[in-house]
Amino acid sequence: MSVCVYPCPCGYLNDPQKTCGGASAVVTKYQKWISGPILERIDIHVDVPRVDYEKLSGDRLEKLLRLFVFRQRGIFKPSVFQLQF
Repeated sequence: MSVCVYPCPCGYLNDPQKTCGGASAVVTKYQKWISGPILERIDIHVDVPRVDYEKLSGDRLEKLLRLFVFRQRGIFKPSVFQLQF
């Protein structure tokens, strides 16, 4: 099972580019709503920072998506793809 949850209702808590618009009471209430039975079933917690659109777009993204699709279909051949990071 995989779960994706924002740290607050607006999604900008701890964001370096935008400020969170929610009051601390609203954020606390939101985080309490998430915790409990749902949070107890999650084994790994990963904070994922914001990624600029420019880094995700372009030829590199297309290659990565194609690689993902081929892996899902079981027809992955490493020699076909030459990804440069």
